[in-house]
Amino acid sequence: MNRVYESGAAKKRKAKEEQKKIDKLPKITGFLKQDDITSKNDETPKGTADLQENVIQNESVDLNPSEQSELSVATQVLINHRTEEEAALRSTSEKNESYSTDIALWGEINEKLRLYWLQKNPGLCSNKDKDFSKSARIYQEGDKQKVRTLNKSLFQLKLQNNEIVEREWLSYSPSTGRIYCFVCRLFSSEKDQFTFYGFNDWKHPERITEHEQSKAHKQTLTIYSKRRRETGSLENALTIQQKNEKNYWIQVLRRITDTIKFLASRGLAFRGENERFGSSQNGNYLGILELLSEYDPFLKEHINTYGNKGHGVTSYLSANICEEFIGLMGEKVLACIISELKKAKYYSFSVDSTPDITHLDQLTFTVRYVTDQGPIERFLMFVPIEGHNAEYLTEVVVKFFKDNDIDINDCRGQSYDNASNMSGRYSGLQTRIREINKYADYIPCAGHSLNLVGVKAAECVNAVVKYFYIVQNLYTFLSGSTYRWQKLLSYLGTKKKVVKSLSATRWSARADAIIALFTGHTDITKALDDLSKDDTQSNETRLEAKTILKQITKFENVFITVVWHEILTRINDTSKNLQKENMDLYIACSLLNSLELYLLDIRDKFDEFLEKAKSFTDICESESTSEPRNRRRSVKLTRFEGESEHTQFTGDEKLKIEIFYPIIDSLCSNLKTRKTAYETVNDNFKFFTALPNMTYEGIKECCEKLARKYDQDISAENLISECLHYKHYLRDTRKNEELFIPDLYLQLKKEFLTSTFPNIEISLRIFLTLMITNCAGERSFSRLKLIKSDHRSTMSQSRLNHLSLMSIESDLLKSIDFDELISNFAAKKSRKKVF
Repeated sequence: MNRVYESGAAKKRKAKEEQKKIDKLPKITGFLKQDDITSKNDETPKGTADLQENVIQNESVDLNPSEQSELSVATQVLINHRTEEEAALRSTSEKNESYSTDIALWGEINEKLRLYWLQKNPGLCSNKDKDFSKSARIYQEGDKQKVRTLNKSLFQLKLQNNEIVEREWLSYSPSTGRIYCFVCRLFSSEKDQFTFYGFNDWKHPERITEHEQSKAHKQTLTIYSKRRRETGSLENALTIQQKNEKNYWIQVLRRITDTIKFLASRGLAFRGENERFGSSQNGNYLGILELLSEYDPFLKEHINTYGNKGHGVTSYLSANICEEFIGLMGEKVLACIISELKKAKYYSFSVDSTPDITHLDQLTFTVRYVTDQGPIERFLMFVPIEGHNAEYLTEVVVKFFKDNDIDINDCRGQSYDNASNMSGRYSGLQTRIREINKYADYIPCAGHSLNLVGVKAAECVNAVVKYFYIVQNLYTFLSGSTYRWQKLLSYLGTKKKVVKSLSATRWSARADAIIALFTGHTDITKALDDLSKDDTQSNETRLEAKTILKQITKFENVFITVVWHEILTRINDTSKNLQKENMDLYIACSLLNSLELYLLDIRDKFDEFLEKAKSFTDICESESTSEPRNRRRSVKLTRFEGESEHTQFTGDEKLKIEIFYPIIDSLCSNLKTRKTAYETVNDNFKFFTALPNMTYEGIKECCEKLARKYDQDISAENLISECLHYKHYLRDTRKNEELFIPDLYLQLKKEFLTSTFPNIEISLRIFLTLMITNCAGERSFSRLKLIKSDHRSTMSQSRLNHLSLMSIESDLLKSIDFDELISNFAAKKSRKKVF
């Protein structure tokens, strides 16, 4: 059987032959001369020495060949470890390792330690401010022993011109009580007092100068300087790279924040069915970014590079980043509002509630405060609630202010609608808040109060109740069919208003309905007459058209239309003015007073209304005009005076006594009652508008009354003094001008008079803080229904609040600078991305 492998003897014989061949090869030492090997280090080849010489020459140090031989092994380390430097630097930076500032405790010197201290200031190891007691040494001087310690002056070098230079290379070791050379300890291979053992011969401090002037020390300083520059340049390169990354992401984020601003301020949806660029179903957010990229090369390149890459690729285009920025921007807006509120100190607030699309009750918080530009109202937040009783709402309000670090003791006003749980005198929300803060005056919403005045007037006469029922039926009938609606439009044309529906709470809607009926009465009657004779319509439709036509052409209803058109026009215009954000209590009271005087004035103008009503119809009298109505009217004082008289009313008298007078009297009576709540508060402040013409006694009385009410905010004595001074100032600067409190406040601010009249400024600021209506809360409900709609009904409460804030307070959103937010975000996130 033949062998398939070599025998052991054959293997040994083959190994000996291979060894003989290796022994015949020339040795590497044969290529070198003995003179080429350095005397200090037998292991250092000539090539390395030459490289050492080149390194020193590059540092512009004039060294002769004999001095080159004194280079320490640190130079050798510089050459051998050049390829490892960047990795070691990154490792040291990432791990954030630290070494002892006691130079004697460093132990073995390695490249990692060198790189660490190359990035640090040598002064960290000087320890020159430490206790030098451990450096004490006893010297025998004659018969006496003298104790010497390290002197702090050794850390400085005094030049010939008496200038002082710090010896940054000198380091003290608290553990050994000795001093070392910082650079020589790192880069010198010699073991002497300054590099390894430590120097403590305080009797001969001149040796420190000798070491400082030695060639070895200078060479080591050269190496240290070069290594430090190289390390610094590498560190700078990393810094520049990170800075470039940060600037790149800042540019991306600016475009993203502008897109979020645009969508949020308009209450538009962000996301679509998918998140892919190029898809028509990717939503408004990505769609707008795509549109911008058509005109923005930077964004276009970014989308092409990072778009549609999926998870794991940083692009800042994802829904998560968008949601994160919505939250950050919303919090920024809220923080800005709260900061302004705290700066203003005094504020008033209003709350109101409405159910959202998910049938969750949302309580809206709005505040009013005064800035240097005047009063301003801001929306704060929607808070979900579970009930409407006053006790529960009080807890919600107090907790809200506490959570947002708003001091409820600085509240000077509260305004709600006239619901009993809010405005109740004994246990309503306003009463409970005043128990916490007695200075929080309750001012009913002027808009709601004016609505209630109209409601009471409409309910006081049966004929008026029936009339508004007819107006609603007219709208329901004509809007119930597209054919009937088009028939109406064909008669009205494009310039006249179409009929409107009524509203139980918004009397501006009733004003719109009556104005439409008043201006288009003739055309509406023609349309109804046409429908009542239209054979294409059903008998029921024609009958209903005929019935409504008969009702609206009845003279009594025509007269009511004329009267309510005049009244509701005035009430509606007044209500719109009361709803303005810059409305103050003084002007509100003036508007309500003027409206009351107007109603009293038109009470004597029945004949004018009657003539205007007759011009609307061919019927010049009511149905009862031709036949006087006998009405038994009891005027007996006692039962012995006999039977009562019989009073006869003509049709015109009936309209005056049974319809016109009750409407006007009800409006005046209710308006007078409602406005009392505003006048009570206004009376405390209105003397400021009459200050130039007031006597000393009058000023003193008003100031003391105001100071008693706001005893924590105003000093009566100082306020009297300031008002007497301000009186003469106004006489000089505002001669014969009508004075308004907002103008007076702005004058104090613009002319820098706050420090001169501080108590007057506080009084005017409190007055302007008072909220007149809660219309800001009502307006927030419109945004709520736009943002949390059928298609966006699952959004979280925090997202709802952030989007609502940016939508409602869009003017503030546009004015806020988000550059700091963007910069911090980009700096934090840029570390996750490496180009």
